[in-house]
Amino acid sequence: MSDLTFRTEIKNLLQQAGHQVLEAKDGAQALWVLSDHRNVEMVLSELKMPVLDGAGLLRGIRNSPDMASIPVIILGSEDQNQGILQCLGAGASDFIKRPFEPEEFLVRVRNNLALFRTTKGLAELTQADDLTGLYSRRYLFDILNSEMERSRRTMESLGIILANLDQLDRIIEKWGPMMGDQMIKIFAQRVMQQVRPYDKAGRYDSSRIVIVSPSQDDIGLMALAERLRLAMEEPVPTQGGETASGFISLGAALLDPIHKETDLNFLSRAEQAQLEARQRGGNQTRMAAPSL
Repeated sequence: MSDLTFRTEIKNLLQQAGHQVLEAKDGAQALWVLSDHRNVEMVLSELKMPVLDGAGLLRGIRNSPDMASIPVIILGSEDQNQGILQCLGAGASDFIKRPFEPEEFLVRVRNNLALFRTTKGLAELTQADDLTGLYSRRYLFDILNSEMERSRRTMESLGIILANLDQLDRIIEKWGPMMGDQMIKIFAQRVMQQVRPYDKAGRYDSSRIVIVSPSQDDIGLMALAERLRLAMEEPVPTQGGETASGFISLGAALLDPIHKETDLNFLSRAEQAQLEARQRGGNQTRMAAPSL
């Protein structure tokens, strides 16, 4: 919002209601803020702003796969009916005319936020792997393509890790399929304990998990892989009082945003590195060669 006084008023109202708030002075700056904060759940925008107005900001959000579902509320005055109607037609979630009553403003924000969270929760249930609760293989590719697109837009590198539970066949042979399922669940839980809040993890196949790690360099990616490897070294108790080891082999790869690499080739590089780690004895990480 370009009007500092109005922006401060809105910020104070939202913070008093318990919301965390990020600010931007115009639509262009707002898009940059959104690209760096992928957990934003709502955007409130004035219709008239310099550089990029509310309608332009709305188009930018709706045209971006990783932001398209975020609710956008447009704020405008009585004489801006035509612009507000155009924004509603282009996908704005709601509009609020200035001046407004603070109570009405907060009710509109709360209702739109509740609808977004409910819809998001239902969508995540359909996107989850039944056994682990991680993202399903199908949805994993949607996430990967979305992050690859964002990487090329922001020119920030993107990392992926393919982690394989090397001892799964031996565990099933010795303790049965139920223990195998238990080990996979523990594998997924330990992955989620180590990744960053904005990393995404999905079940690639029976024994492998893929972690999509945005804004990552080779040092950070290898550090994440090492945390995963060490987490799985801790033995898992079995029903018979014995312990099972869940050593993993990991392959890591970085996407150069300049190169037009496909999702399959990106994953293939991580897979080849993971196979090399396993062939070398497992319980280690190999970094994939850069894309040519």
